[in-house]
Amino acid sequence: MAPMKKLPVDIQILAKLQHLINTNATLFDNQETLEVRPAFELSRGEPDSARPYIQVRARRVDLLKAKLPPNLGGVPLRVVQGTLYEQAIRAIALARSAATPEIAATAWRTGLLDVVTEARDYSTLTYRPVNPTWLVPVDGQMTLVIHVSPEAGWLELGKFLTPLSDWMIAMYDFTAPHIIAKLDGAVRKPGGTISLVLDPKISLPTAKQRREHPDDPKANDRTEVSLVEEYRKQFGSHFHFSWASIGSHAQFASAYHIKVAVRDQKAFWLSSGNWQSSNQPDIDFLKNGNGQSADKDLLRTSAHYNREWHVICENSKLADIYRKYIERDLSNAQGSPGPDGDKSGVDEAVDTLPHISDEDFVMELRSPTDIEAEAEIPRMPRRFFPPLTLPTRSFQVQPILTPDNYADHVLPLVQSAKSRLWFQNQSLSVIETRSDKYSNLLEALKRQSWDIEDCKIIFRDFIRSKTLDYLRSLSEFGFNMSKVHVMKNCHTKGILVDSRRTLVGSHNWTNEGTTYNRDASLLFDDAEVTKYFEQVFEHDWDNLSYDLPVPEVARSFIAYPGESVPEAAIATRYPWDPNNDGSDT
Repeated sequence: MAPMKKLPVDIQILAKLQHLINTNATLFDNQETLEVRPAFELSRGEPDSARPYIQVRARRVDLLKAKLPPNLGGVPLRVVQGTLYEQAIRAIALARSAATPEIAATAWRTGLLDVVTEARDYSTLTYRPVNPTWLVPVDGQMTLVIHVSPEAGWLELGKFLTPLSDWMIAMYDFTAPHIIAKLDGAVRKPGGTISLVLDPKISLPTAKQRREHPDDPKANDRTEVSLVEEYRKQFGSHFHFSWASIGSHAQFASAYHIKVAVRDQKAFWLSSGNWQSSNQPDIDFLKNGNGQSADKDLLRTSAHYNREWHVICENSKLADIYRKYIERDLSNAQGSPGPDGDKSGVDEAVDTLPHISDEDFVMELRSPTDIEAEAEIPRMPRRFFPPLTLPTRSFQVQPILTPDNYADHVLPLVQSAKSRLWFQNQSLSVIETRSDKYSNLLEALKRQSWDIEDCKIIFRDFIRSKTLDYLRSLSEFGFNMSKVHVMKNCHTKGILVDSRRTLVGSHNWTNEGTTYNRDASLLFDDAEVTKYFEQVFEHDWDNLSYDLPVPEVARSFIAYPGESVPEAAIATRYPWDPNNDGSDT
């Protein structure tokens, strides 16, 4: 019999640590324990087998740390903060199983509750890519208008929505009154047609939120249900519509997150931002034209709107590619339910929380008052960026869609960076369950954060407790955190490489955003396009983004069912989907 191969040293060490954990399992039995696992310290983002330790992931670090020794069998024992995501998984399992405190204390090692919160089954999705693909690179004559929000988004979109006969639109959110009215005129005047696919999710302030925050950018936005009803009455048989096919046994996992509008099969608008007032404010920020000496009141106002990157492209070949895919989505989505579960839908701006069904778990996030009250004012920009029109010439462009070909082109893009990699995205999520495609993207970006001196990464600081979670997860994954900033109202989804290549579009960097949802981007190989967006990125990095230190112990935690918590803490109650990784935020 052939001799058994000797296991690698790091595997042997991990096995010994796991044995040590198993033989001392009862030591960790506590409802604050989320997981206990062998680990290595990181060196430049990679595990160092010369520095092993036992990691204990806790809901509340201080409570668990006080009950555990500093080491076990001479191996350092480190209690670290578990994420809200991990806490939510445990809380949901406890709520659905009605588990006793004893079961809760041993859940980390028994696995008895694991089946209660099963991960989303992506094998049930019905989308199938076109074969052979229509997403071929285009190298040809085109005219481009590249621009950013808030300063020039509506300025250029309003011009784009001119009265022409045929519109094919795919949109995640479409609620801004000024855009609804403008498109109405663009279709009605020539007696044209409009084909529209919309994501069915709720994404407007509730009636209560509108009353409490009348200055909310979306306070006066309309519901998509009312938009659909109006267009049906206005255009009759000239209006072709469906809610997108989302969810289990549907086309896409959690979001029809695309933002594309095709005009007369000759030109199209593609963006990171929705047709909402937060993305496309009806405000003239460029009164003086050059953006350099903007009015301070306008600069202050702009800080409350989203940063977006947009492209308007006149090229019939590219326009036809996106038109065909949207037309296919529309056909495949026919009969998909609206916001209330049927075809008609309901007003999305009502207070939905009191009407959550019994099947939905409602989580309590408990935080000290100062955290919940910490509504940091976005930093004020120093200047605005006028749009740049690039006259007709040859451009090289690769059209990109998920679930079709995002990783196929973006992984080589990130890996190809030699001297500069600037990354700006609403999301940068590291969760336990990831597709191979998204894992490879994260690994490549992490590696470049160490290998490239001029690497800069920005993502959104939205809900502070979650932002700290994401930063903590990135650090544990191995990112060089000196290269990572966060930014209020960052809704961009772009990558700039070596002052030559630009990715712009709607793809969030999440498991579902890069793999399973419907999103659209463009990859340009053009120095002039990249130079424009580099100016915007550099301004945002220097003036709007910031380094956010992450405390070792989180001040927010998720309350378990029936658990009493300190009176000083305030609770935020809302539904929690354990599979939602931020793709549809």
